Amino acid sequence: MEKKSVSSASSKGSSGKAVGLVIPSDLIAEDLKKTARKGTGFMGLQKKLFGNENKKEKKEVKALTEAKVNNTRTLAMVLKSERELLSANKEQELEIDKLRLMLEDKNREVEKLKDLCLKQREEIRSLKNSILFPDAMNSQLQELLQQQGSELKQAKQLIPTLQRQVTSLTGQLQCFAEDLAEVKADKYARAHIQYHSSSPGTPTYDHEETANSLEFSSCDGATPG
Repeated sequence: MEKKSVSSASSKGSSGKAVGLVIPSDLIAEDLKKTARKGTGFMGLQKKLFGNENKKEKKEVKALTEAKVNNTRTLAMVLKSERELLSANKEQELEIDKLRLMLEDKNREVEKLKDLCLKQREEIRSLKNSILFPDAMNSQLQELLQQQGSELKQAKQLIPTLQRQVTSLTGQLQCFAEDLAEVKADKYARAHIQYHSSSPGTPTYDHEETANSLEFSSCDGATPG
């Protein structure tokens, strides 16, 4: 009987102990949910901290690339427009040069036409004066004829005086030529005499040759030009 009571007591104690250690499944599920919530919260915090920075960096890189692309596009457009403007400027300069040459030609033609108009105006005035005032024109013509006649008379009077002056000048020139020939002959004779006196062994020239040479030189100088 005692053994039974002991065994029963021991069995009761063991069953009581076993019943005290049993954990309900609801508590375990709640604990797991809490731990999962904590883990997800930590991961969400990491994503919030580092994910936002990555997004900012990506946005900045994207903005920089877009800005570079836009800058290259605008630069290409500017260069293209500048080339077009340069070519247009060259064409306009050529057209301006052509127009300038045409303008110069037109100005020359205008000047020629002005000269023609002035000449025609003078001719018209002279014709008007001759038609309206024939006496005045006749008087002017008579004055011109009188002037020409007086000049002709003066020329006729001057011609003989000029002829006389020419003849006197030719005579003077002839005298000068004769004097020059005499001087040359005298100089030649003196040189000839000095030469023969300094060299007695040399053959003497005939005096007729010297006389002939003197006469020839005097004739050359006496011939009037």
